[in-house]
Amino acid sequence: MFKGNTKICILDAGCAGGIDPFFNDLIINSDSYAYGFDANLEEINKLINTNKNPNINYYNFLISNKIDKEKFYKHETVGSIFENELKKKSYKNKYKEILIDSITLDNFVINKNIKDIIILKVDIEGSEVNLLDGAVKILEDLVVCVKIEFNLHSPVRTNNFSEIHKKMIDNNFQLMNICLDEGNIFGIHSGDALYLKKPTKLILNNLYKKDKLLNYINLLLFLNKREFAYLVL
Repeated sequence: MFKGNTKICILDAGCAGGIDPFFNDLIINSDSYAYGFDANLEEINKLINTNKNPNINYYNFLISNKIDKEKFYKHETVGSIFENELKKKSYKNKYKEILIDSITLDNFVINKNIKDIIILKVDIEGSEVNLLDGAVKILEDLVVCVKIEFNLHSPVRTNNFSEIHKKMIDNNFQLMNICLDEGNIFGIHSGDALYLKKPTKLILNNLYKKDKLLNYINLLLFLNKREFAYLVL
């Protein structure tokens, strides 16, 4: 279905364990390609050493709203830009503070000269809003699908759902699906949200001019959003 007529770029921020399995078939069965980012150097090295797909590349960067060096607190395969005293006590010598290069997705896409439509997957333990602030240009021009982790009770400037949702709506995205995590103690507290670019006349005309409209329709069919695809048509 996808061979020869679809070229889609997948940007996976927080790629511990590999590119999100949700998009595996898209990479295997199309001309799509992916870039994975993670702040844990050991995890990135492991992925690079085991990767056999030339269409996937991994980078040890923290995706943020600025190009800089930032503090990152890690333990095992996960971490955050926010220090956590409870985890620090629990993991003891395995809990480490490091300095890591931070980049913006806008800058990365420019440097890689990426012109294809983009799927953005985000799971970076509370830095989601920073990432979105550093991806303003690509959210406007190239990103058509976003799969992002959120928390219903986290503070602002982290992965707070209300703040993420407002930013997505302001960037002409429509919430299409939510998968919720439910605990026995705190109830529903977090989850993943799937957003798609709204099929407004201006957006569709822009995709058509850039020869990307067919790619977007094929992506919608891959995601089993057939009614949305018909709306686009």
